[in-house]
Amino acid sequence: MLELDQHVGIQDLLTNQEFRDALLEKDIRVQDRVTELFARLDQNYEQLSTIRLLVRIPATYLQIREVLKSRDRQSELSYQAILKNG
Repeated sequence: MLELDQHVGIQDLLTNQEFRDALLEKDIRVQDRVTELFARLDQNYEQLSTIRLLVRIPATYLQIREVLKSRDRQSELSYQAILKNG
């Protein structure tokens, strides 16, 4: 509304079809922009989730290695053991 001419009265805004159409069009553009921003937010969240999973892989590997080592099965992590068992 701040963009409107200062000489336009509130009655004109409420009763003039052109003003109502302009405000409706602006409202639709705002809704479209909000929808677009939420879509980008969803996309960014999915990317962050993927990155978090990738970051956890080394830690998970270390945990598996420690468990196998504690059970004297650390040789199962070798490439040859994986090929033989897989």
